Formats: sequence, structure tokens, C-alpha cells
Amino acid sequence: MSELDIATEQEVSNDPPQTVSTELKPDVESNENTKTSDEKVDDEEEEEEEKDSDKPLTDDGVDVTVENPPPQSSATDSLDETKPEQTPTLEVDNSVATSTTTTTSASALASASTPIKKKLAPVNSVNESATISFIKTSFDRIVTIKEIVKKHPDIIAATTKAITILKSGELPSQDIIFEPLKLSCEKGNVEAKIVALDCLSKIFTFNVFNSPKLIFFKKSKPDLKTDADMDSSIEGNGSSNIDGGQMPLIEAAVQVISACFDGEGTDEKIELQVIRVLTAAILNESMPVHGKILLQAVRQIYNIFLLSLSPVNQGIAQATLTQVVNIVFDKVKSARKKLSKRSSFVSINNNTDNNGSITPTTTAPVHSAEKMTLKQMEDSLQQNDNIQLSSTSDDMFTDENELIVKDAFLIFRSMSNLSVKVVENGSIDMRSHSIRSKLLSLHIVHWVLKNHIEVFLDKDCIIINKATNERTVLIDAVRKYICLILSRNAASQLAPVYEISLEIYWIMIDKLRNEFKSEIPVFLDEIYFPISDMKSSSSHQKRYLLNVVQRICNDPKALIELYLNYDCDPSMPNLCESIMDYLAKFALSRVDATMAQKVSYKESLTRKMATYDLNDVPQLNVSKLGGHPPNPDANLNFPIEYALKMTSIDCIVGFLRSLNRWSGKPLNPINGAGIESINGNGESLTGSLASLGYFNRERAFTNGSSYSQAEGNDSANISIGGGETVIHTPTEETSVTGSTSQFETIKQRKTAFLDSVKLFNFSPKKGMKALLENKFIPSDSPSDIAQFLLETETLDKAVIGEFLGEGDEKHISIMHSFVDLMDFKNKNMLEALRFFLQHFRLPGESQKIDRFMLKFADKYVNDNPNVFANADTVYILSYSVILLNTDQHSIQVKNRMTLEDFLNNNRGIDDGKDLDPKFLEEIYLDIQNDEILLKSEQHAALISNDVQNVQNSNTLFGGRDLAKEAYLKASKEMANKTEQAVKSLRDLNKKHSKVIFYSAENSNNNAEHVRSIFENLWMSILAGLTPPFKDYDDDDTTKALLEGIKLSIDISCMFDLDYARTSFIRALVQFCNLNNPEELKDKNIAAIYTLLEIAVEENNSLKDSWKNILSSISQIERLKLLAQGINSDVVPDLLNARLANRNSLESNRSSNNNTGFFASFGKKQSISEQTFQHHYNQKLPIELIHKINSTDLDVAMDKVFSKSSTIEGNGIFDFISSLSEVAHEEIESSGSSESPRMFSLQKMVDVCYYNMGRIRVQWSALWSVMNEKFNEFGCHKNNTIAFFALDSLRQLSERFFEIEELSHFKFQKEFLKPFNYIMLNNNDLQVREMVLDCVNYMICKKSDSIRSGWVTLLEILTNAAKDSNENFVAKGFKYVNMTLKEHFEEVFKSDAYESLVICLTEYAKNEKFQKTSLQSLQAMKNIVKVISKKSGISENENTSKMDELTVNQLWFPLLFGFHDVIMTGDDLEVRSEALNFMFDALVKNGGHFEGEFWDRICNELLFPIFGGLSKHWEIESNQDDIISVWMSTTLIQALRNMIALFGFYFETLSRMMDGYLKLLVSCICQDNETISKIGIQCLKELIIQNMDGFTQDHWNKINSSFANLFELTTAKELFQADPLKSVENNGNGNGNGHHHSYGQEEDEEEEGDDVSVAVGQSIDEIDASKSPLSRDRSKDKSAIVIKCVLQLHMIDILAELFDVNEFCNTIPVSNLLQLAGLLESSYKFAREFNEDYNLRVRLWNAGVINKLPNLLKQETSSVAVYISILFRIYTDVEKSNEETRSSIAGILIPMGVSILDRYVKLDELEQSRNIQTWRPVVVEILQAYTELEQKDFVDCCPMVYDLVIQLFDKSLMSDLRLTVQTFLRRVGDVYVVEK
Repeated sequence: MSELDIATEQEVSNDPPQTVSTELKPDVESNENTKTSDEKVDDEEEEEEEKDSDKPLTDDGVDVTVENPPPQSSATDSLDETKPEQTPTLEVDNSVATSTTTTTSASALASASTPIKKKLAPVNSVNESATISFIKTSFDRIVTIKEIVKKHPDIIAATTKAITILKSGELPSQDIIFEPLKLSCEKGNVEAKIVALDCLSKIFTFNVFNSPKLIFFKKSKPDLKTDADMDSSIEGNGSSNIDGGQMPLIEAAVQVISACFDGEGTDEKIELQVIRVLTAAILNESMPVHGKILLQAVRQIYNIFLLSLSPVNQGIAQATLTQVVNIVFDKVKSARKKLSKRSSFVSINNNTDNNGSITPTTTAPVHSAEKMTLKQMEDSLQQNDNIQLSSTSDDMFTDENELIVKDAFLIFRSMSNLSVKVVENGSIDMRSHSIRSKLLSLHIVHWVLKNHIEVFLDKDCIIINKATNERTVLIDAVRKYICLILSRNAASQLAPVYEISLEIYWIMIDKLRNEFKSEIPVFLDEIYFPISDMKSSSSHQKRYLLNVVQRICNDPKALIELYLNYDCDPSMPNLCESIMDYLAKFALSRVDATMAQKVSYKESLTRKMATYDLNDVPQLNVSKLGGHPPNPDANLNFPIEYALKMTSIDCIVGFLRSLNRWSGKPLNPINGAGIESINGNGESLTGSLASLGYFNRERAFTNGSSYSQAEGNDSANISIGGGETVIHTPTEETSVTGSTSQFETIKQRKTAFLDSVKLFNFSPKKGMKALLENKFIPSDSPSDIAQFLLETETLDKAVIGEFLGEGDEKHISIMHSFVDLMDFKNKNMLEALRFFLQHFRLPGESQKIDRFMLKFADKYVNDNPNVFANADTVYILSYSVILLNTDQHSIQVKNRMTLEDFLNNNRGIDDGKDLDPKFLEEIYLDIQNDEILLKSEQHAALISNDVQNVQNSNTLFGGRDLAKEAYLKASKEMANKTEQAVKSLRDLNKKHSKVIFYSAENSNNNAEHVRSIFENLWMSILAGLTPPFKDYDDDDTTKALLEGIKLSIDISCMFDLDYARTSFIRALVQFCNLNNPEELKDKNIAAIYTLLEIAVEENNSLKDSWKNILSSISQIERLKLLAQGINSDVVPDLLNARLANRNSLESNRSSNNNTGFFASFGKKQSISEQTFQHHYNQKLPIELIHKINSTDLDVAMDKVFSKSSTIEGNGIFDFISSLSEVAHEEIESSGSSESPRMFSLQKMVDVCYYNMGRIRVQWSALWSVMNEKFNEFGCHKNNTIAFFALDSLRQLSERFFEIEELSHFKFQKEFLKPFNYIMLNNNDLQVREMVLDCVNYMICKKSDSIRSGWVTLLEILTNAAKDSNENFVAKGFKYVNMTLKEHFEEVFKSDAYESLVICLTEYAKNEKFQKTSLQSLQAMKNIVKVISKKSGISENENTSKMDELTVNQLWFPLLFGFHDVIMTGDDLEVRSEALNFMFDALVKNGGHFEGEFWDRICNELLFPIFGGLSKHWEIESNQDDIISVWMSTTLIQALRNMIALFGFYFETLSRMMDGYLKLLVSCICQDNETISKIGIQCLKELIIQNMDGFTQDHWNKINSSFANLFELTTAKELFQADPLKSVENNGNGNGNGHHHSYGQEEDEEEEGDDVSVAVGQSIDEIDASKSPLSRDRSKDKSAIVIKCVLQLHMIDILAELFDVNEFCNTIPVSNLLQLAGLLESSYKFAREFNEDYNLRVRLWNAGVINKLPNLLKQETSSVAVYISILFRIYTDVEKSNEETRSSIAGILIPMGVSILDRYVKLDELEQSRNIQTWRPVVVEILQAYTELEQKDFVDCCPMVYDLVIQLFDKSLMSDLRLTVQTFLRRVGDVYVVEK
């Protein structure tokens, strides 16, 4: 090798072979660069020297980096120099090099196949002499080749011409240099080709061809046709150039180089040189290769990979191809970086609307992301894209940036086209061209998408169609091809193809989901999920799909975005829900696996699942490939179903882990300003949802549209179940940063729609009603309903057919509208019929079919009026076709219709004419070959057929593989349907609206989306996690399932999903299996720890789930007891004990009744007996005892309770409530045991200790919960429980007392209430005594800390006073007395003084133990002294008054205590003492009381003592002994004390005069003689004792009271009881009390008896002697008698008062006269009655009075007193004047005359009683007359004298005789002496 060659190779290889230069050379660079070319070269050389200083060199100093070929070979990395990646290099076989070829060395090969990073300067600026040297050397070699010299003179001539110029030291022109090289390559000489190709490689490497130039070129032979024909446009654009023409030099060079490869027979060295030269041509920057030339170069390298017989060359070609593709895309990235640096962001498409929104970057319309169906995608992929190859000459004048983007697209399109070529279904040879081509193209596409995804995501990568100036974003340009790749390869059974296509689909989901929103669900629903469901699909397919699903589940952002864009999009399928259901299906499957199989499965997880390493393009040369397709699952040692199940569980857990990560931060309150996506009309999303339904509503998701209003309206109609469907190709991405309420609303609406659809599919009528009610159908008009049925794909076609086939008018009109919406124009009859029958399934009833066919015929004729004669023709023919379809394809038809039969059946149907036989024959053959089937049913049939074939394919001998055939058929159908679905996108792209893809950012607001996802999917998650736990015991599965449950609970708690949280916790509790100790396993122990962890971590949010958790902890504690050897019957199981205890008696009874030998045979145990037996026969597995007894478990359990102090908000209430309930259940289950379970009760106490630091408000609420349970436990019949509860309460109370309580707070009072409840409700004396001891203990130990607690403590002692045990009561009083003596000040300061008084009062009222009662009263008396001191009362000073606060707080409670004892005490002595103590206290201290307080004392304490007297005539003499004694002792004593007190404090109490008088009136007006007399006596005493202080007002009140008494005691009933009067209510007087004997003696006279003494019997005797009917009359008689007697008493008291001189002297005359008027009224009443003899007889005859009644005594007594009073006034000169005396004389004289007249007429024999009664009155009258003044005496004598003389006719008693004698003397003195 010459020095020039070595130097050349050194220069070529000085740059690192693993780096690729993608630096572009913009046209403007030369103008912007201020350096000279030499300076630039020097700078570059210095940089390269620094970079290459550390690189290894060969022995001769040449930098050689030659590595092994793939799998490590791959394309070069991104051009970002800060992020270097590995670049594939080529392996070179040394045998290829020859001694005559300088380019076959390792360094040469490396330089040929490796791009050069350094940008070389033009030849004339580097080393023109060196360039001349290596070109001349190459030409010299060519001319020395003998064959060339002999046979090719043209080569010699061209070469000689070039050499001549070179020898002159000049560099020939490019065409002169190229010509001999072209000729050499076109000849068949191998050596010449090698030399020429080597020279061309160096020319491209050193940029010798550095300026574009057109040359004449003519191909010597056509291009080689192979599987690598990647683009038909290369041939179709005149590129073959067979006839010759002008073309750019670079294009000619590439064609010449490509022609050197002739296919499989090409020399290996030439293949290698072709690869090298083409690579150099592609990498050269002086004349860059673009468009079809680039494709040609790539195609030839691809051909070498396919056709070369050398595995080494195949590998080099593959690596080079990968590297070239990588470089092309690197150029795009580099160009985008340069542009962004230059302009800081200059959009290629600068078209914006007036509002600043970017217009769609392509005229291709966009759509609302509706779910794509296979039917919708029929034509678009068949259309060619509008990106055409331009000529190379055009590319010379095109912007470089545009060209490199187009190059990237062309390369991608070419690889895509290669990947979708169909592989024959015969036996597959992996080394075949088709398989290798498909694999390589798929891997390159995957490599490009994986490593250059930013190119596709760059919206500024624009491809411009020069013809139409149409701009297309790169991602939209390749969309069709990516979808084609997936649709053609996704269902492949070839594992590598399936894997790589699925990986491409994963990239679509992972990186391009915002661009492929509409397409993603198509492949999942139409291919991947159906394949996974097929029995004939390979296990590897299912596993690999699950692997991809697992990646989705592990990507939080992807999950959130899938949910927002699919599950929350009404027009999209519920993708997350489908994925979860898919996973749950596998997780729920029952699979058995041995331990060895499980281990094998775990080992398989460490290996990659893919056939090839997908991080690089795999080696696909024939030496690396086997002949048979790889079977990755061939050596699996475990059931595939087990792997699927385990992977599904991992997926579910990953799903939950992702949700948990996304919601990891605390959620902030969502503000009201969320995102409001605006549609083209400016409406918000919320507004659209609120105002419009889902049917024909405006798409609220569309925004940013620059179209007109009319266009927006056309494009905005979408529907869940109907309406116009619009599809988008370029997707608009919107970040979700605001409120989630809009998505929640949409999701709810969507769920409602799907539920309504399901209901319709189950019951059309109910479903239609729901759809209308929810406004999914705008109205119930036939047109709206028909449109919905036609356009909603989720409806069951069979149900639609049945619904439309109904015969009523409404359904018929809907069916007609349904058919009218179809378009049959320009369709032949069979096409229209097939189209018609795809929208519903014909019902089986002939009448319904007939209606459908009639309407179809009518519609078809309307749309195609000139095809048939009339509609009858279409009707008959369509019916005939349906019959034919059934005949040809029904398995039940044996003799099928022939063509001739079909023709005969349709003769003359066209208005009497025959249809064209060829037309009918076409119909017959079409139906025969293609059954009319619903696409959905056809798909289901394929799956069903797949299952059957799998079941029938296990033949004994070889033959057809039916399962494989079924799979191929089904997969082909899936691929076709999917391809059609994707194709239809372009058709639907003509609508003007955009798909909005919501991208999620991990913010606090977006975390709320997790709630919506989990709330909709948690049931499927629960279903997937629960059953496997029961099926498998291995640690890994257990760990995964428990993690899933834990994550689910975390999320449920985070978002407060009560139902979900409860369900998962219940599942976890079941996992613990605590009710079956004998079946416990390690996994159950793990579940226990998980449960305890959740209880700690989520303690704020568990709410009512605490019940399950705490019950489980109780069960765990029970297990620990069992593990310690305690029998199970001692520690009952909470859940089983109830049933066991409830039925234990019954079980024992039944067992006792069947004690015979044969009793145990033939009898099945009941559930209760089984439970009983199970409950009392539980034992733990020995191997788990140490785990249950472990300290770790104890710590975990205790942590639950100790961490309760961290529970916030209302969570602590839930915790305490649940703990209390569990404690209750424990005690209920073991209450009858000697050692009851009190674990939870103890924990209640512990929790209180842990939470002592909580604020008082919380504690008050907490204690209200615990209070109830302590009440219950303290009253339990088992004293052990009661004692424990009391002791716990005591301990807690001590702790609570340590917390200082401020005044006016009542927490101490509340937490001590359980003691009081137990005292009242526990009947056990020991327990109650313990309560007293606890109270005494707390008083002794904590008296300084007790505040409000004093009230409750004293209340407890108060309740002890009511006990029936004397010792207990004495003990209680002892503690009270001690408190009074030692802690009175603390009690008083704590405002518990009143409680103390109440307590003493209760002890004083104790009815059984007088000693204690009297001691208590004495204690109360002592308190009087204490409070006297506190009130500031001095014994020597009684003038000071106490303030109102003092008397009300100190004196009133104590006085009320006395009052209470007086009123309710049972012991007379105690009551008497209390009465004395109270009045003593009042007398002694009352002088310091203000008048207002006295008012209160009187009204609330004193007067209520006589409350029983408030109603007149109700206290009777024959009351029971207790009341009688009370009246005769306490009441009388109290009344006397009242009068005494009134007199003692008259000045203060005189204001209460009304109350006292009212009280006395009530006492007098009673049926009880004793009370009445005492009342009368007290009234007299009150007047006599206090009359000196009476004012006129007081005297008026006295008179008023006397008037009231005379009125009340007047026996008006004597007149009302007259039998002649029709009185409605006899005896309706002022009182109907019983009669009591007053002790008067009867004096019977012939005339009659005085009423007051007429009755000699008591009322009881009368009642006994009378029938029940006469008892009412007896009561009336009694009332009359009582009132008459009381009237006499009132007369007597007035008489007595008048006998007191002080009274007469004190009372004013006016009042005295008023009292006399009362006597006069009484006299007149009695006289009136006595004079009515007939009335008296009637009353006697009627039985009202036993004998003839009279009021003689009342008459005589009242008139006697009356006369006495008047005469006294008359004689009192100071009180009366002349006028008064004259007035009195005018009254007395006539009255006396009248009385004397009546007296002298009395018959002494018959009316002796009357004579005796009236005699004192006569005496009084005569005495009064005798003492009249002279004038008045003279006036009366004429009237009286004669009557006095008549007195001598009767026997005169001494008094009367003396009076008459005195009168006569006065008469004598006046008349005789004076005269």
C-alpha cells in the first residue's frame, strides 16, 4: 500500500468510528462565518486532536475501532454531545481483503462503514496534492488491469484523460473524475469495480465532489427487484432513466454504486465496498443525499442484507442500515436544535387566528375523540398520502431543513411498508427473505420510535407538499403507517413479530398517547384482548400482553391520562375499566401449581420474555437465525395459567402503587377556578354539560378552532350514543391543572349512559325510558329515537330488531324513521340489503320481518327510482334473498336450493317481467360464498369456533392443525377489521373539530383524579386480590396481595371512600383467619401485621372500620392466650361465641335427651352444635406458636393504641366508639366466666392515658362515648367486670384530676358520672360500697384538684342515702359528714355547696333510719352557723342586710333543704325538727334578709308547705293515717310558726299580707275540722298580734278576707238543692267535701232541727247506709252542714274579736261596720231559709236533710253579734257621732221589734228549742233598748213596750227576767218619773 493510501486511510479513520456527524451545512453559513477556510480547518484539527488524544491506535498509528457486529450493533445516538450513546460498528472478515485492494484492511472497513464525525473541508483547502495522488493511484490501477485494457477501451480513454490532467497537478472536473469510475463499475471486472468503488468512497469521504452538478446519465441495466423495493414512487417518477438524461452527479453516482450489486451472486468484496461507498455517499455533506436517492441507497443496503450469501456482509449491511436510519433522524434533531437556538422558538407554521390560537397545522380535519369501530375505518388507508418524492434537481433548491424531515418520513414509510408485507401461512422459515425483512423493518421502526421519539413529538417537523403547498406534521404523516404496522402484525403467531409490534404499541401508549388517542383503544379492543381470550392463541402472546399491561399499570401518569381521556370521555371506551376487568379475569381463575412449578415461575421472572433484546436491533443474518420459529414458552415448567394469574396480581398491585404514588401529596382544597375548556362558541365545559344532553350536543372539548361559526357548528356534534361522529388526526394536548369536577360530571354522565344502554339490552322498554329520562335522547319523537338506535354501537342489534319489530303504531313509526335515516343511493340491491341488515338483527317472527322488508323496499325505490319497476320487486327479491341466505348456511337444511330453483322462485317479479338472470346469478353466488351476518356476531362466531377447534384439534395422528387454522382465520379477520377501523379515520377527518388530550401533571389538584379512578374500579380490584389469597400460601404472592390490599385501603382512606375502605378492611380481616386458629398459616400472620400497620398509618381515616380492626386485635390477643396454653373455652371467640352461647343450652338439652349408645348415629349436628363444638375445641398449630408469642406482634398491637394520640379530628371518636363496642362484645361473650375477657376494656383505659394531652372539648365528646360503656360494665352481673370497671374509672379519674380545670368548666362532673350511674343501677351491695370507697378515696387524695367534680361526687353520696341497707347509708353519711367538716371550703369554692345541702337533705329524708336522718339535720343546722359567719352576720348586730347574691347562694339552698325534709320526709320527728330548724334559722337570721328574698322564701318555701290547702274543701278528716298525722302535727305546727314569723318580722312580711290571708282562708275552708279551727284561730292570732301595725290597707284586706270567708261558708246549696228547681248539677256549690262529725249534740224538736246539728252520723255512716245512688245526695248534705258550721265559727270569731277592747279600739269604724254588714247578711240568709217552711219540708222529703232543717242557730248568733256590734258603736262616743247613732238606732229598733214579735209568738210547749235559742237574742235586744239615748228610747218604747209585756205570758228565765225588769225600770223612769 502506498504512502498516500495509508495517509488517506489515516485521515479517514482519525475520527472516532462510533460517532456520526449530523451537523448540517446551511446555505447561509458561508456568509455568517467570518473565518477563512484555513482558519476553520485549523480550529477543527485542534479540537479533534484534543478529542482523540485518549483513543487507542494500531501499531502503524492508524486509529481503528472495529467491534463485533450486532446484537451490540445499533444506530448512533442522539446528536446531543452531552449525552453520548453507543453506536454500532461493523465486523469485517479479513478474508475479504486482498493484496491488491488497499480498502479491505480493518481500518478501511471501519472507515467505510462508520460515519465520520469531523466535517472535512473541500479538497483544495485541505490537501489537494493528496487528493490528486489517491485519485491518480486509483486510475493507474484501473489502467493496469488486463481485462480492462483488452476489452474496454472506453474506460482506458476516460481514465487516461483524467490521469493527464492529474499529472499536470490540477484536479479534473467532477464529471471527468466520475466518468472512468462509472464505466469501471458498469463492467463485469471485479477488480476494477473494487478499485472504482474504493476511489468513490474516498472521494465522498474527502468531499471531492463538493458542488452540485448535472451530468448526462444513462442506466446500463434496470434496478434489481427484491423484497426491499420500499417505495413505488421511485420507479413511478421517471427515475429508471433507461434512455438517459441529465441528472445530478450524486444521483448518478448512487445509481452506479447500487448497480454493482447484482443479487445473490455478487462478490462478497463488492458487497462490502458497495455498503462502504453508499454509506460514505449518504454521510457526505458537500452534496447531501435526499429523497429518492437516499431511498435508493438504503434499499440497496437492505438488498445486500437480504440477498448476500455472506453472513458477515449481512450483519454489516444490517448494522449500516440501522446506522443510516439513525443518522437521518439525528439530522432532524440536530436541525431542530439549531433552529431553536437561532430563533428562540420560531414556529414553522405561523398562521394564527385573531385570538392568537394556532390554527390546525394541516388541512386534514380533526375530530372529537370517538371510539373507533372497525366498520368506520374502511377507505382512508387505501388512499396514498400526499407526500410525494421530488426529483433530485428539485431537492437542490429546497431548504435543507425541509429535506431532512422528508428524508426521515420516507425512511420511516419505507420500513413500514416492508413490515406490513404478508408472510405466507405455510411452514415458516426464519431465514427466509420475507421473515428477515419483516423482522428487520419492524425492529428499525421500533428503534426509531424508541430512540427518536422527540422527532415525532415535535410539532415543527413539517413536511411540505410543493404541488399543493400543504403542510403536514411528521407525526400525522406517519400515523397511517404505524397503524398499518400494528393492524397487520399485532395478531401474528410468530413470537418475534408479535413482540415487536406489541412494543410499538407500547410506545404508542407510553410516548404517543396524546397523538393516538382515537387509535389506541381500537387495537386493544379489536386485536389484543380478543387474541388473549382465544384458546388457540399462544401462551406467550398472553404473557407478553400482560407484560405490556403491567407497564401501563406501573406508570402513574399514563394511568391518569388514560382514565381522563377514555373513561371520562363519553365517546371513548372505558379503557382503565377494561384493563382492570381483564386483569381481574386472570386473577380470579383457579390454578393449581406445585412448589417446583412456583419456583420455576419465579426463576422465569429473572429472564427476559422477549425473543430478542429489544434495546438494540438484533442480528438477523442467516447464521444467527434458526430454521424454525422460536417458541419462547417451549421450556416452561409451570402452568401458563399460573403465570397469567400471578402477573395479573402484580399488575393490579402495580396499578394501585401507581395511584398511590400519584396521590402521594396531601390534597389541597380545590378552588373554584378550575379549567374551563372552551369550545368554538365560547361555551365552557360545565355549561355545555348543564345545558345539553349527549345527543347532538356541541362538543365542549373542542377549542382553539379557527374555523367559521358555521363550520364549528357542523363539527361540534358528537354523541355518546348517536349523532354525528367527528374524528381528529392531529391531537391538541391540554394540561389538567384545575378542578376535577368537570371530569367527575362527565364520568357520572357516561356511567349513567352505559347503565341505560345495558338496561335497554336487557329490557328495551325500561332502557328506553331511562334514556329519555336522562336526556340521552332529546325527545321521544320517532326520528330522535331512530337516530339514537342507528348510531349507538353499544346497543344489542338483536334487541334493536325486537324493539323496532313491535307492531304498535309508535314502534312502527320509529322503525320507518330508522330506515329513512339510511342511504341506499347508488347501491345495488344486495349491497343495500347487506348494509340494511348490519344495523339490526331480523327478529324471528314472520310478521315483523315482513314489516322490515316492506319499509326497506320502499326506501330503496325512493333512493334508486329507476332500478326496478316498483317496490314490490324489491320486497319480493329481498325476502327471497333472506330465504336463500338461510337455506345456504343453516345446518338444519339438508337439501339446499340450487341456482335454478332461485331463478324459478324469482320469475316475473318485476311487474310481470323477469329480472336479468345474470343479476340473479350474481346474487346467488354472492350469498352462497358470503353469508349475511352481523359483523359482531361473525366476530363472536370466530372466537367460538376457535374454542371448538382447540377442543377438537388433539388428534392422535398428524393432519390438519385445526386450532392453528382457526387462529389464522380469526387473526386475519381481526387484522382486517382493525385496518378498516384505522382507515376510516381519514374519512372522518373531514370534520372540523379537534381531539383534546388531557395531560396530567402531578399536582395536588390532579391527585383528586385518583379518587374517581379508584371509586369506579375498586370492586374489580377487590375481586382480583381476594380469592388468590385463599388459593396460594407462598410468600411472594402473599406479599403482593397484602400490598395491594394495603394500597387500596390507603387510597380509600385518603379520599374518604367509606364503602371501599370497609370492603377492603373486611377482606384483610378475612385474610387474617383469626376465627380458625387451627388453620392459621404464615400468610395469615403476615396479614395480621399488615392489618396492624394500616391501623397505625391510616388511623385518622378508618371511621367505622375501626370496629373490624379492633375486633381482630381482640382476636389476636385471644390467640396469644391460646398460644400460652389457655383453653379455648376460657377465652371465647367473639364471632363464634354468640351463636355458641345462644344455643349452648339447647345443644346440651338435646344431648341430654339422647344419651343412648345409638344417639350419635343417624343424627346430623346443627349449625349451633357445630359452632359450639368448634368454639370449644380450638388449638393453634405448633409451628406458629412462637410467631404469635413474638414481641414484635405485641409491639405492633400496642402501637395501634399508643398511636391513637396522633389521630386527628373526628377520627378519635370513631376509634373510641369502636373500641367500646369491641369491649362490650368481649364482655358479652365471656361475662358468665370466672375470668372474663377484658382486654379491650383495659385498652380503653390505656387509650385514655395516651390521649391525656387532648383538648378539653375533644375529651368531653370522647367521654360521652366511653361513659355509656363504663356505665354498662359497672352494672354487669359479674362483679369481676364491675370491680375492674370501677377501678379503671378511679385510675382515670385520678389522672383527669391532675389536669387543671378552670372555673365554669364541667369536665370533671362529666367523667365522674359513671360512678353515679353504677350507684343507681347496680343492685350488688359490694359494688355500691366500692363506689363509695372510690368516692371517699378521691375526696381524700384529690380534694385540692376537684372542681366541678364535687357536684357528681356529692350526687353519688346523695344517691347512697336512698339505699335500704342501714350500714351502707351510715357509711355514706359518714363520708358526707367528713366532707362537710374537712372540705367544706373546697366544696364551697367549687360551687358545690348546693349539692352538699341536697346530699344532707336526702340523708335527712331517709324513711328507715331515723338516727341518720336526725344526724343529717343536725349537720344542716351546723351549716346555718357556718353560712351565718360567711354572710357576715354578727350576734350583736342585727341591722345589716345581706346582698341578694349571698342570700340566694347560701341561705336559700339550705332553707330549701329544710323545706324538702318538711314536705317529703317520712319521719314525723324529723319533719318536726326540720320545721323548727328552718323557722329558727329564719327567726334568727331573717332580719338580715331583704324584702325580695323574703318574698322568695314565702312563695317558694313557706306557702308551698300548705300547697295541699290551695283548693278549698279537699282536705277531709278521714284521710289515711300518714296524712292525718301530718295535718295534726306538721301542718299545724308550720301554720302556727308562720303566724309567729309574720308577727316577728311584721314590718318586712306585711307586704305578704295577701299571701298569709289567702293561706288562712284556705285552711278555714276545708272539710277537716281540725285544720279549719286552727285556721280560724291563727287568723284571730294574726289580727290580735299585729293589729297595732295595721294600716287602712291592711284592715281592708282583713275585711276582704272575712267577706270571702262568709261568702264561701254560706250554705247556698240549701236553695240550690230545692227539688222544685231543675238544677243541672245538684250540689254545684263551692265545695263537695265529705261530712265529718263536729261533736255537736242534736236537739230534736217537732218543728225541725238546725242544719248544723241535724246530722248525727258521719258521712261514712251515711254512705254505708245509703245505696250508691244516694251517695251524691249525702255529699251535698255534708257540704251544707260543713258550711253552716263554719259560718257559725266565723260568727263566733267576730264575736270573740269584738270582745277584745283593743281590737274594737283599733279597727276603723268603716271596717267595723263592714264586718257588721257580713253578720247582717248571714242573719238575713238564715232568716230567709227559716221562714221558707215549704222549702225545708221539700229538702227533708227529698232526703237532703234527715229531718226538717233550719238555720236557727246561725240566725240567732249572727243577729246577736250584729246587734252587739252596732250597739257598741252606738255607745262609743269616740267612734260615732250623732248621725251615726241615729242611723244605728234606725236599724236596731225595727230589727229588735221584729225579733221580739216573733219571739212572743213562739209556742212554749212545741217550740221550746226556738224559745231557748232566741232568748239570748231577746235579752241582748232589751239590754240595747234599755241603754238607748233618751230620744231613741222614747221612740222605741211605743213599739216595744207591749211586746215586753207579752213576755210575761211565758216562763221567764232569770236572765230574761232581769233584763225585762231593767227595761221596765227605764220605761218607768222615762214615762213615770219624768211625767
